[in-house]
Amino acid sequence: MSSYLLDTLDVIATDDGIARLDDFLTKVKGENRVVIGASRPLEFEKIEELTMKTFELKPFSDDEIRRLFDKYKAFYNMEGVELRLPVLEVCRNPLHMRMLFEVYQPNEIPEDINTQKLYDRYWEKKVAEIRIGALSHLDAGKKRKAEEVKEDLTKNIAAEMLASKQIMLSKSDIKNIEDEMREDYSKIQYAEVKNSTDVTITQTIKELIIEYDTIIDDAYHDLLDEGVLREQADSVEFFHQSFFEYAVARALIEKEDKEQLEYLFNNMTLWGNRGIIQQVILYAKRKKKDEMAYKFLKTLSETNLYTKILAIDLLKHIENILENEVEIYQSVARDEIGMREYLAGSLKDVIPKHPRVASGLIETLCRDENRTVRRVVAEALPELFEVNPELATALIETLSRDEDWSVGWAATGALPKLVEINPEVATALAKSLSGDRWTVRWAVAEVLPELFEVNPELATALIGTLSRDEDYFVRRTAAKALPKLVEVNPEVETGLIETLSRDKDSVVRRVATEALLKLAELYPQRAHPMVERLKDVEYIEIQKAIAEIIRRGLLRS
Repeated sequence: MSSYLLDTLDVIATDDGIARLDDFLTKVKGENRVVIGASRPLEFEKIEELTMKTFELKPFSDDEIRRLFDKYKAFYNMEGVELRLPVLEVCRNPLHMRMLFEVYQPNEIPEDINTQKLYDRYWEKKVAEIRIGALSHLDAGKKRKAEEVKEDLTKNIAAEMLASKQIMLSKSDIKNIEDEMREDYSKIQYAEVKNSTDVTITQTIKELIIEYDTIIDDAYHDLLDEGVLREQADSVEFFHQSFFEYAVARALIEKEDKEQLEYLFNNMTLWGNRGIIQQVILYAKRKKKDEMAYKFLKTLSETNLYTKILAIDLLKHIENILENEVEIYQSVARDEIGMREYLAGSLKDVIPKHPRVASGLIETLCRDENRTVRRVVAEALPELFEVNPELATALIETLSRDEDWSVGWAATGALPKLVEINPEVATALAKSLSGDRWTVRWAVAEVLPELFEVNPELATALIGTLSRDEDYFVRRTAAKALPKLVEVNPEVETGLIETLSRDKDSVVRRVATEALLKLAELYPQRAHPMVERLKDVEYIEIQKAIAEIIRRGLLRS
């Protein structure tokens, strides 16, 4: 049985292409053939009804990235390069990892690297330059000219792909682009001497045009040699769809192609334009074309579900957010519930990149009428502590007392971070929350081990209270802190172990008897009388613990 492999299915299955794809799939289904298609996750949602079975390729784990990174380091002899957090984020895409080593070796990778800076560097090294040793038949002047032609040719190919709404061109299309460039060059050269009767100048111009013909061929073949373009049978394409989108954006902005930019602006809902529009905004921002970026960004945030999602995703990539752009995202924070949830879910990634913008959004979303939005905001509090500890501290107290228990639970989950950053405030807050509802008391019990490090007196008092709580989840969690209490205050510990060893909940008893073993190891004299008092208790957990203590010879009177 033969098979078909369709890459970039999300590009093929867009707009009028979806109908053609449907016809194709219907035909091959009748022929009992297998079709395998690859698509980006978000775009896949639109074409999901065309598929029978799906398999999601999971992102690399940090460990997998590290192992592959080490192999690239060895291959490129860049042993001094470290996998810092910015590098790790770029390398989550294996293609980006390869690009990174190709264009930065043998140099150090910048500390502030990101995908956009990687694409800029790739363009500089692979498109705007001709590497040493390549096209050696050209002198220095002609080589500089070839570099200019090579860059122009790349832009023209990208722009033609957008104009023809395809990500591949035929070789005849490439020839037409080269012919147009030759014609334009000829017009420019002859325009300079049209009124001249100097035969020498005219002859020089003819020689320049002939030379240009050769240079443009050299430039095209250098793009192939560098791997920027790829030939397949009779077609030519960029080495990857995402770089194609970047090349289109760069071409339109640098060529000031108002017609094509207007086309994109008026066709934001077309799926094939999604990645290009994202790159247009990012490149416009880097080139200080803020008015253009704002126009696209604002329209994205107002059009439909998917364009709004794209606008939110851009927050993770834009280098600087201007005041008028902040208001765009504040309007999304007041949009329909689905958008508010998605924006809240993006906060963890936005906080480290744009702390001021994220703080403003959090202040809006933490008061949202929807409990899911408030809960997701609460889950981002540990990240907020890194950039705005004052706001995060205030929100822990506010959200931990939210009317919805899940919001309170999520908020108090940030207490360990507060203990780390501001122990004094954390201990006071833990004390005030310990009398709250059971989910909050449960969360306070979770941070008891950390509290023992900064305020053992308060932690001792809290474990005494929480270990007698009416809720067994709270008691279970408090019991887990008993080993820590053994080290700090064995006298108090002795009474708590005995109390919890008799608890009606089996998990509480098991955890308590584990603490009993530790007490016997560290303070056998204290454990001995307790064992005597517990030996007639019939709970199996206690009997097993006592048997283990005796077996190990830990009892001492």
